[in-house]
Amino acid sequence: MEAIRIKDGSTKQPLDYVKKFQKDNHTLEIILIDHKKNRGASTTRNSGIDASKGDYLFFVDADDELYSGTVLQDFLTIAEKEQFDFIIGGTAAVKDGKIIEKNYHRVKNTKPIYENLEILEGFLKGEWAVPPWNKLYRADFIKKNNLRFLPNLLQEDELWAFETAAAARKLGFLKKPTYTYYIQQGTDSLSRRVNLKNYRDLVFILRKKMEFVQKNNLYKKLPSSISYFENYARCAILGAVLKENKTVFIDFYKELKQIFTENNFPKHVFKTSPAIAYWAYKMK
Repeated sequence: MEAIRIKDGSTKQPLDYVKKFQKDNHTLEIILIDHKKNRGASTTRNSGIDASKGDYLFFVDADDELYSGTVLQDFLTIAEKEQFDFIIGGTAAVKDGKIIEKNYHRVKNTKPIYENLEILEGFLKGEWAVPPWNKLYRADFIKKNNLRFLPNLLQEDELWAFETAAAARKLGFLKKPTYTYYIQQGTDSLSRRVNLKNYRDLVFILRKKMEFVQKNNLYKKLPSSISYFENYARCAILGAVLKENKTVFIDFYKELKQIFTENNFPKHVFKTSPAIAYWAYKMK
């Protein structure tokens, strides 16, 4: 077993948690990667993927931890049996020292094993959260499909999770807490400060997803993709852009209309003129 610890421009001691874990795992190999300057989550995770030599990958953010010492063995037991491309576990969200119910992290699968398009359908229905942690990935699945996080992209988990679900052929679930996610005051991903860079990246992500579905003629095979793209454009993007001025909203509205048209979306969802749409969104 190997533990890859990446120091991404941090001045903190990077080995404390790994050494603690190593006490109970004497055969653990520690690989330390030191980014002298902060390069961001995407590059950091890509460095870990590229440096890995094992059969499986499991991501842990610096401020989180495994739920218990047996988690990885629990994952490996079913991974070896079923040859899953990846497995999703449960999350214990902790705030102010207490485990809280957090709907976003709740796994909502309808059966224990998903195969082929069922996996992407589950993603589009929001049956699991997009962060890469709390999931065990088969390393050769990640590397053969060249699944890497796009650098300099905000919301990078969104695109990577979609691409992972699209490439996977077999997905399993571990119905027990496996990961402890610590919610820090003011740093929860849902409360991060939103700006124009974020909006632009959301549009980029939407375009990439729609291009995949269009290229593979999946609208009929994945009916949930229609409502997914509508909600993504209307709520995640336009609902957020509404915080800006009218001119910014109209620019984004026009661009989204063009994207939906270019990708032969089954139903036209941008029939209203941009100016009228702005006031309609304001009223809502």
